Amino acid sequence: MSSEYLTLAKIGVFNPGRLSDAEIESAFVSRIPLFQYIFKKITAEPAGSIPQHHLLVGQRGMGKTTMLMRLAAELRKEPYKNDFIPLNFPEEQYNIDKLAKFFLNCLDALADALDKEKQAMLTAELDAEIQTLVKQQQADANTVFAVFEKWIKKINRRPVLLVDNLNLVFDKISQAEQHQLRAILMSNGAPIMMGASASLMDEVNEYSAPFYDAFQISYLKKLSFAESLDILRNLATLTNKAHLGFAASQHRGRLEALYHLAGGTPRTIVLLFPLIQEGFSTDIQTDLDALLDMVTPLYKARFEELSPQLQIVLDATALHWDPISLEQLREVTQLGNNVVGPQLKRLVDTGWLEKLKSGEVRGNLYELSERFFNIWYLMRRSSRRQKRELYCLSRFLETFYGQEVQTIALRRLACENNSSEHIAIDLALAEALKDGELREKLRKKNYLELLRLSRQDKDILKNFEIPGELLEKEGLEILNDAIGLLYKEEYDLAIEKINHVNSLIGENQLSYGLLDAIYSKKGLQEVAERYSTALSRLGGEDNEFLWLLLGKVNHLALENYKLAEEDYRRVLNINAKNIEVCNLLGLLYRDRLHNYSQAEQAFLKGIAIKPKSLGIWLNLGVLYAAYQNRYQEAEKAYLNAIKINKNHFYSWQHLGHLYTNSLQRFEEAEKAYLQAISLNPKLSSAWNHLGNLYSDHLHNYAEAEKAYQMATTLDSDAVSEYNLIFLYRDKTGQIAKAKELFDNLKKTEELADSYWLNAALFDYYEGNTGLAKNHIIKALEHIKEELPQHTKDDWWRAGAVIAKLGYTNHYLSILESTGHDIILRPYYEAIKAFEKGNELYFNSLAAEVREPAKIIYQQMLRYNKGKD
Repeated sequence: MSSEYLTLAKIGVFNPGRLSDAEIESAFVSRIPLFQYIFKKITAEPAGSIPQHHLLVGQRGMGKTTMLMRLAAELRKEPYKNDFIPLNFPEEQYNIDKLAKFFLNCLDALADALDKEKQAMLTAELDAEIQTLVKQQQADANTVFAVFEKWIKKINRRPVLLVDNLNLVFDKISQAEQHQLRAILMSNGAPIMMGASASLMDEVNEYSAPFYDAFQISYLKKLSFAESLDILRNLATLTNKAHLGFAASQHRGRLEALYHLAGGTPRTIVLLFPLIQEGFSTDIQTDLDALLDMVTPLYKARFEELSPQLQIVLDATALHWDPISLEQLREVTQLGNNVVGPQLKRLVDTGWLEKLKSGEVRGNLYELSERFFNIWYLMRRSSRRQKRELYCLSRFLETFYGQEVQTIALRRLACENNSSEHIAIDLALAEALKDGELREKLRKKNYLELLRLSRQDKDILKNFEIPGELLEKEGLEILNDAIGLLYKEEYDLAIEKINHVNSLIGENQLSYGLLDAIYSKKGLQEVAERYSTALSRLGGEDNEFLWLLLGKVNHLALENYKLAEEDYRRVLNINAKNIEVCNLLGLLYRDRLHNYSQAEQAFLKGIAIKPKSLGIWLNLGVLYAAYQNRYQEAEKAYLNAIKINKNHFYSWQHLGHLYTNSLQRFEEAEKAYLQAISLNPKLSSAWNHLGNLYSDHLHNYAEAEKAYQMATTLDSDAVSEYNLIFLYRDKTGQIAKAKELFDNLKKTEELADSYWLNAALFDYYEGNTGLAKNHIIKALEHIKEELPQHTKDDWWRAGAVIAKLGYTNHYLSILESTGHDIILRPYYEAIKAFEKGNELYFNSLAAEVREPAKIIYQQMLRYNKGKD
C-alpha cells in the first residue's frame, strides 16, 4: 500500500488527535462549508481587535472534536501560522476548579504548540515558568493570565483557544470568575475562543448570564444520507479500498436502514465502513450484530469511565429506549430528585443525553444523543421483549426505506441450508416477499431442502406441519424441475427428482411418463438435439442470432438467468453494437439478477449506440425510480422517452407515477395521466392511478369517481373497486352506495387484509365496535412484520377514518392486544398522535421510530383534512 493511504486503524473515531495534520485534512470530508466559514471568520480578525468568539454545538459523535482539530491543522499552515497559534486542550479538563487553573492549562497548551513546532529553547523556558506558577498554589487568575499574556507578546502571534466541552469549564468556575473571563476575552487583542459543547449552555443562552451574546453559535446537525455516502466513498479512497466499489446503489435500502439506526452521526458512519468493505450479509439483523461487535470495546470502555451514579442514570435511560422523564428516572433508579437531577445535568453537559420538550409531562424528556450507543446497550443489556422490539423496528425500516427484503431473498436462494432453524427463517422471509415469483422460488428451495433433510430425520416434516396440499403442489413443481433437466439432458438428476417426488406424494402417472421419456431417450430430448443441430448448421460459436435466441430461451422461458447472461455476453462479443441485447441484458440484471449498477451500464451502452431508443430510456427511468430512488434522473429518462415519441402512453403513465409518488408534483401528475389516457383510453391502470390522485391529493371527488368507474369497467379491477369504496364512504358520504359495492365484491387472498379492513370501517360507521374488532383482527392475520406494499395506503386511510370517527383508542387497543403495537410500531404511534392531537408527542418516541411515524401521520392528516 502506498504511504499516502491510511489504514482503518489510523482513522480517528473517538480520538482524532492521533492523526497528523495531513491525515486530518484528508479524512475531513463533511461539514466543509461550516469549516470554511468559521476559519475565514477567525483569520479575518485584525491584530489588536476585540475578537468575535465562536461556539460549536453538537451531540456526541457529530464531529466537534474533529472540527477543532481541522481548524488547528489549517492555522498551522502558511501564511496563517505567522499571525495565529492554535492551542488544543484535553477533551475534558478535569483539573479545573478555578479560573487560574484554566489559564495554567492555556500555558500548557502553548508549550505543547511550541514543542510541536520544534522550538525546544522556548518550550523549555516556558515549562520552567509553568512549574514556578504551579508551586505558587495561591496564584490568582490575573497573575497566571499576565504570564500567558507576556508569552503571547513574546511570540507575537494571536492564540486561538480550541476548547472542547467548554460547558464543563464554565460549570467548574464561579459566576464571578465567569465575568472575569468574559472581561479578558472582550479586551483588545484578546485570545480568540473557539469552543465546543454538546448542548447550548445557560451561561451563553440566558439574557442575564455572563457570556450572553459573547459567542457566534454554529450547530452540527445530523448528517444527511447523501453526506453519509460521501464519507464512505472518501474512506474507500483514503484506505485504498476504492477498487472494492461498495456500490451504494445496489445496497441503498440496507445502507439507509443502517444510517437511520446509526442516527446520522459521522462517528458511527465511519464505524460502518469496515462492515460495507467486507460486504453485507443476507440479513440486516446480522449486519447490525456485526457492527455492534465492532463498537463493543469502544463503547464499553467509555461507559465504564463514568461514575457509578452516572452509570445508573444512563442505564435506566438507555433501557427505556423512548425518551424518559425525571419522574420516571426517579422511579426506575430509586434515587431522589436531588441525586438524579445533577447526574442528568452532567450527562447532558457531556453530551451523553439530549433534552427534548414534552407535550405529555411536566419538565423535559431525556434520550441518549448517540442513538447507536442506545442500540448497542439494548442488545447487550435488554430483556427479550426489547430485543424483539428492536428487531421489528429494523425490519420496518428496511421495508420503509428500501427494497432490501427482495435482495436478501435473492442471496438466500444461493445459500444452502443444513438445519431446520435456517429453513424456518427462510420460509418466514418468503412470507414477507411481495414478488410472488421470488416467494415461490424461495419456498421451493426450502421445501426441497426439507425433503432432503427428511431422509435423515423422518420427523422433520411433521415438525413443520406442512399441509398435504402444499406437499402435492411442491411435488408437481419438482416434476417441472425434472422437465427442465430433460431439456439439458441431465437424465440422472431428473430421475433423482422424480424418485424424490414419488417418495413425497406417492407414485403417479406423470412420474411414469417422464421416466419413460428418459429411458427411451425420445420426446423432450429432441429439443436439446434441435439446439445442437442449429448451432452446427448456423455457424456455431460465431452465430449472433443463435446465441441471442438461446439467451431469450434461458431468460424468458427456462429461467436459467446465469446462462442467459452468458449467452447475451457472447452476442456482445460477436457484435458490441447489438442494441437489443443491451436492453435485454439491462432487464435481466434489473429484474432477475438485481445487479442495478450492471443494469444501468447495459442501458446506457444501448443509449450510446442508439440515443433515440425509446424502450431503453423508459427501462432506465424505471431503474432509477423504482430501484434506486434517483428521481430527478428518472424524470429526465421519461422525458427523453416522450421526446422520442410523444404518443407513447406508457411513458406518460410512468411520468405520472413519478410525479405523484416521489416528487409530489400533483398538477403535473394529472397532466401526465390525462395525456396517457388520451393516447390510450382503455388503459385501466392509468384511470385507477388518476382516481387516487384526484381522491387523495387534489380532492376532486367527482373526477375521482369517474376515473375509478372507468378503471373498473375496463378491467373489473378489484383494486379500483376498493378505492371507489373509500371514496364513496369516506370522502363523499355515500355510505349506502359504498356498502352495496362492498357486498358485491369478490374477496381475493391477495387483497384479504383490505377486505376485512373495509368491513371494520363500515362497522365503525354503524357504531358496532364488537364486529369492528373481529374484522380488524381478521385483517391483521394477513400482516406479518410489515404493512403489505399493495394495500399500505388502505391501512393509512383506515387509521385516518377511524380517528375522524372517534374510535382511535378502540383501534389502538386492538393493535396492542394482537402485538401489532410492536410489529407495526411507527404506524401505531402515528395513530396515537391523532388521539393526542399534539405533534410534540413524537418527541417522546425514539428517534428511529419518530421519523417514519411522522411521515405516516402526515399522510393520514392529509387524508382527513381533505386538502393539502
